[in-house]
Amino acid sequence: MQMKKIIGVLAMVVGTTGVLHAQQSSLQPAQLSCEYQSRPLGIDMPHPRLSWMLTGMGRNLRQTAYEIIVSSSADKARALQGDVWESGKVLSGRTCISL
Repeated sequence: MQMKKIIGVLAMVVGTTGVLHAQQSSLQPAQLSCEYQSRPLGIDMPHPRLSWMLTGMGRNLRQTAYEIIVSSSADKARALQGDVWESGKVLSGRTCISL
């Protein structure tokens, strides 16, 4: 998918599993970036790079899936409304991707 410009707020929902425990964790995405910028505006790349770090409490936790939501406002991103673009759930442990 070619995206000439991304103007908005990126929100990511990251799925996690416990390797030893089948319980929900407090693992959360942090340090979200697009083309190495934490507040991307007017990115003019056909395939922008997105990355994130994972933070939280717990042992033996790992990411098993992610979903990227691109919203036109912070309020819509907080409500998980991807009115610009949504990746859908992607089964992957990757924390750096290119669209």
